Amino acid sequence: MRRNTVRDTLRRAGFDLNTKAKRAVLSEEQKAEARRLFANGTTRRKLMEMYGVSESTIRRVLRRR
Repeated sequence: MRRNTVRDTLRRAGFDLNTKAKRAVLSEEQKAEARRLFANGTTRRKLMEMYGVSESTIRRVLRRR
Protein backbone atom coordinates (compact mmCIF):
# COMPACT_ATOMS: atom_id res chain seq x y z
CA MET A 1 0.00 0.00 0.00
CA ARG A 2 1.33 3.43 -0.84
CA ARG A 3 1.89 6.13 1.75
CA ASN A 4 -0.43 8.56 -0.05
CA THR A 5 -3.26 6.02 0.03
CA VAL A 6 -2.91 5.61 3.78
CA ARG A 7 -2.70 9.40 4.31
CA ASP A 8 -5.78 10.08 2.18
CA THR A 9 -7.75 7.31 3.89
CA LEU A 10 -6.90 8.66 7.35
CA ARG A 11 -7.85 12.20 6.34
CA ARG A 12 -11.21 11.03 4.98
CA ALA A 13 -11.78 9.23 8.29
CA GLY A 14 -11.29 12.52 10.13
CA PHE A 15 -7.77 12.15 11.52
CA ASP A 16 -5.78 15.36 11.92
CA LEU A 17 -2.39 14.56 10.46
CA ASN A 18 -0.93 18.00 11.16
CA THR A 19 -0.56 17.63 14.93
CA LYS A 20 2.76 16.40 16.24
CA ALA A 21 2.86 13.63 18.82
CA LYS A 22 3.98 14.93 22.19
CA ARG A 23 6.71 13.15 24.06
CA ALA A 24 5.78 12.01 27.50
CA VAL A 25 7.55 14.19 30.01
CA LEU A 26 8.58 13.05 33.46
CA SER A 27 9.64 15.49 36.13
CA GLU A 28 13.16 15.28 37.53
CA GLU A 29 11.69 13.78 40.72
CA GLN A 30 9.87 11.09 38.73
CA LYS A 31 13.04 10.30 36.79
CA ALA A 32 15.05 9.94 40.01
CA GLU A 33 12.32 7.76 41.52
CA ALA A 34 12.20 5.57 38.40
CA ARG A 35 15.97 5.08 38.53
CA ARG A 36 15.81 4.19 42.22
CA LEU A 37 12.94 1.74 41.69
CA PHE A 38 14.73 0.12 38.75
CA ALA A 39 17.90 -0.25 40.83
CA ASN A 40 15.79 -1.98 43.51
CA GLY A 41 14.35 -4.52 41.07
CA THR A 42 11.25 -2.94 39.53
CA THR A 43 10.90 -4.00 35.91
CA ARG A 44 10.83 -1.62 32.97
CA ARG A 45 7.34 -2.88 32.16
CA LYS A 46 6.10 -1.95 35.64
CA LEU A 47 7.71 1.51 35.35
CA MET A 48 5.98 2.00 31.99
CA GLU A 49 2.63 1.22 33.59
CA MET A 50 3.29 3.36 36.66
CA TYR A 51 4.21 6.48 34.70
CA GLY A 52 2.09 5.91 31.60
CA VAL A 53 5.02 6.22 29.22
CA SER A 54 6.54 4.14 26.44
CA GLU A 55 9.39 1.70 26.75
CA SER A 56 11.68 4.08 24.87
CA THR A 57 10.96 6.83 27.41
CA ILE A 58 11.85 4.53 30.30
CA ARG A 59 15.02 3.37 28.54
CA ARG A 60 16.03 6.98 27.93
CA VAL A 61 15.43 7.92 31.58
CA LEU A 62 17.38 4.94 32.88
CA ARG A 63 20.28 5.61 30.50
CA ARG A 64 20.79 9.18 31.72
CA ARG A 65 22.23 9.43 35.18
